[in-house]
Amino acid sequence: MEMLKVTLKTTSDGALDRHLFKKCVQTNIVLLTQAFRRKFVIPDFQSFTSHIDELYENARKLSGGQVADYIPQLAKFSPDLWAVSLCTVDGQRYGPALVVANKKGLFLLQAVSLCALLSVRPSVLHTVGDTKVPFCLQSCVKPLKYAIAVHDHGTEYVHRFIGKEPSGLRFNKLFLNEDDKPHNPMVNAGAIVCTSLIKVSSSSFPHYCDGVKTPILWSWQFRKLKKNPQMSSSAAVFGSLHPRRQAQGRDQGAGPRGGAHLHPHPQPTQGASNAEKFDYVMNFMKKLAGNEYVGFSNATFQSERLSGDRNFAIGYYLKEKKCFPEGTDMTSILDFYFQLCSIEVTCESASVMAATLANGGFCPITGERVLNPEAVRNTLSLMHSCGMYDFSGQFAFHVGLPAKSGVAGGILLVVPNVMGIMCWSPPLDKLGNSVRGIQFCTDLVQLCNFHNYDNLRHFAKKLDPRREGGDERVKSVINLLFAAYTGDVSALRRFALSSMDMEQRDYDSRTALHVAAAEGHAEVVRFLLEACKVNPDPRD
Repeated sequence: MEMLKVTLKTTSDGALDRHLFKKCVQTNIVLLTQAFRRKFVIPDFQSFTSHIDELYENARKLSGGQVADYIPQLAKFSPDLWAVSLCTVDGQRYGPALVVANKKGLFLLQAVSLCALLSVRPSVLHTVGDTKVPFCLQSCVKPLKYAIAVHDHGTEYVHRFIGKEPSGLRFNKLFLNEDDKPHNPMVNAGAIVCTSLIKVSSSSFPHYCDGVKTPILWSWQFRKLKKNPQMSSSAAVFGSLHPRRQAQGRDQGAGPRGGAHLHPHPQPTQGASNAEKFDYVMNFMKKLAGNEYVGFSNATFQSERLSGDRNFAIGYYLKEKKCFPEGTDMTSILDFYFQLCSIEVTCESASVMAATLANGGFCPITGERVLNPEAVRNTLSLMHSCGMYDFSGQFAFHVGLPAKSGVAGGILLVVPNVMGIMCWSPPLDKLGNSVRGIQFCTDLVQLCNFHNYDNLRHFAKKLDPRREGGDERVKSVINLLFAAYTGDVSALRRFALSSMDMEQRDYDSRTALHVAAAEGHAEVVRFLLEACKVNPDPRD
């Protein structure tokens, strides 16, 4: 890598000779072989991205919507900003050609793509528009911090405090479900509670009770008891207690000789400070983004604090309803909540975050497992049902993919097992979603069969970029000729009714009529000639 950097600095055209090129790529030969054999999730990526360019241009023409102004820093963005970036689960991100052989036998690799070629995964960018402009995640951070909470604590613990149902109300309503919990982690109330679950003391040191992993939620206080010889030690107590360090004397602590009872009113601790929690989340975000740009906008953070009366009202309402874990400092959690909303990304880095979710928690750029499967599955489920504010039902109906929008104009879209996409345009519709982003997502699913239910049998055909262009035709010819070979008139009748070309030819220009006649299937020959009206004299 160092040799490559030196070469790029010392040569004007960034040319590599064969020896240096071989040395650079030899550790990634499997990856390159996969690329040359077109075995990535989208084989014809250049053709696919040409469609993306068209969809981008169609959405760019829209002029409706208003830039959010209730957070002063957001109001400063131009309504003309518009960007789309995507990353597949194989790391395909489209850009200039990686390798071109010139007449002198040198390999010209553009500097922008070189680091990508030598990394664990390909990282060629398909970016359209203002993809390098940083913007705040705002509500797009909600599914990510929920995923972190579930990754650290598990589903059962997190959903003691938060529900799983769409609310049917505005995202910032002061309203809880019938169990006095926030409806889901994608509305403000649920996101604030979810923020209070990040890096509490239970995640710092796992304990085991009777062979089961038992998180410690609080530091317990003890009261001094007289030694009672009849008291027996409990494995459950010793396995699940974390005594305070300040306990005076071994007999008041957790040692096997101690007679320790829980104080009737345990005093909890939230463990890490906001600074430690923020560093923890930032490191997590950088892993999700494959170590690409993740920043922080202090101006937006301060702006949110000053204009966050509604969120403070929600916070006090949650506190009154005892929605937080015991001992939570509500005002501190709100500060942390505003900090997370003010995390900055670009379209390029956010598309990798979405691709990590699409890839089951593995970052497609670094190959590192960032989230466990349970966290990814639950996050995508809630994004699908609750991720687009009051538009979630319509988005699930028309687009059918997990997504999360934010008031900064971002839409984080996940196509499971295929790719992640980030769309960004500040003008919002009346429901708080990016006008251009919604149009782009809708057009994408109208073009490609990415909707959850597009792959049902006998469904209308759409473009499937996951397959080679000739795959469907080859499969069609094989099925047709095999039915003719076996004399299966019923199968041939189904093919004809589905508008299949009954005169398709194989590599030797043989048709179904040739095969049926050669095998002596008179009924098939009659069906092809009389019902399908195929050419009676084809030449092979």
